[in-house]
Amino acid sequence: MGGKLRSCIVTEVDNQGAWLVPRGSDPSDRYIASISTLDDLIVRPGQYFRARLKEGEEPWDSGTALEVMIDKNNIPQGEKRGIITDYDPRTEEWIIAAVRKKKKQRYGRGSQVNFHVGFPISNITDDILAAQLQDGNQPKDIVIYEVSETSTGLKAVNVRLLKRKYRGKIRNIGPDGQYAFLTIEDGPEPIKEDVFLRREDVYSPDGPPVFAQNQVYLLNLTDGEKGLKAIDAIIDKEVRLRGLGIVIWADTNEVGIEFSNGETGYGSNPGGLENGNMVSYARSPVSMEVEQVAKETGGETLGCIIKYNPRTKKGSIIPAEGHGERYWGRIAEFGPDDVFPTSMEIYEGRPVMYDPGGDFDNVTASNVLLLDRETHLPGIRTDCEGYIDDMETDRGFGFIESDERLFFHRSNYYRKDADRWGFGDDPPEEGTRVSHGVMQTHKGPAAFNVRLIDN
Repeated sequence: MGGKLRSCIVTEVDNQGAWLVPRGSDPSDRYIASISTLDDLIVRPGQYFRARLKEGEEPWDSGTALEVMIDKNNIPQGEKRGIITDYDPRTEEWIIAAVRKKKKQRYGRGSQVNFHVGFPISNITDDILAAQLQDGNQPKDIVIYEVSETSTGLKAVNVRLLKRKYRGKIRNIGPDGQYAFLTIEDGPEPIKEDVFLRREDVYSPDGPPVFAQNQVYLLNLTDGEKGLKAIDAIIDKEVRLRGLGIVIWADTNEVGIEFSNGETGYGSNPGGLENGNMVSYARSPVSMEVEQVAKETGGETLGCIIKYNPRTKKGSIIPAEGHGERYWGRIAEFGPDDVFPTSMEIYEGRPVMYDPGGDFDNVTASNVLLLDRETHLPGIRTDCEGYIDDMETDRGFGFIESDERLFFHRSNYYRKDADRWGFGDDPPEEGTRVSHGVMQTHKGPAAFNVRLIDN
């Protein structure tokens, strides 16, 4: 009757029965447990069983698995995550496939098989999920379950849909597009710090999505190595992405649009749009089809970028003299999704049109349109030189002697050696020559983009 009982993993189930591979064996070392041998025992891929193995009569013949029974030492413990993949009419069970980073059982020489388990509707503890399955609607989301041993095999019990507690919006995207940082906007408790999200940790039936600014996710949180980390993330399909784009082709009925992240989409032409037009749009987070397309001309205030961080894609704008109305002389902050076209270079001194908003202590800039370098900026100069006349390092500012004596704040001093803004541990010394721009603030003229001149 063969040798001793051995632990085996089910690699495949077909009309002949279940195919088993002994733990640690080559994947080609397969044994068949026939349907008659299994009797009433239900087996599914990825599950472990103990069986007495009998070699085939010839080397090329498959062996036979006898006395198949559940391997009690390899029953998954605790709460599991999975996806409902199919319905088995023979057993009247729905099938769950495990979904986790190490979701596949390893056997032999690095081969893998996903863990599957079935369950009847009576094992559901979620009314919404039960109603969906009774109507024949297979949910496209993660379910939570435990695994229990029964007389007919392993079953999923306490099956319910995964609950997500938080909603977050993407604020910054990593340079390779494989991770992003989110601001939590809704949840059971306020979260002030940004949350880290990896693209591979986003659940999507069609594969990991492409990150986009202001994309909204439903998620849970856990502690990561360097702060809070998002898990169980899924795109909130009800929230529309809004932004600015450039028309890259147009005909009577449709337009093609380049989004701010470099992707392209299409939508209906509302009329009058041509190549190169800036447009505002809304679109589904899971589709490239745009809605509510409208022509944009940029904001109504002329100004100049006085500071820009290419890593965070955030910066500051000062209005030109005579512009900005009640925000005149106030520095406005902008983010990566506020500027267009994305194909143009962003640098200190670049002219822009924008819309200021917020309050005097926290002015924001939106609808920022990059203008040609030659655009005249009243009251602003970008190509001046002078020398450090006085430093109040402890108070965070200094003065430059140029055509006139100019105040400058440490946030407008750029350290080339450290690739950062601010004095840090190495403030400029008095008498050092610097290049700078001149802007008109509500407190009078001041210097911006202050940089040491290389000797």
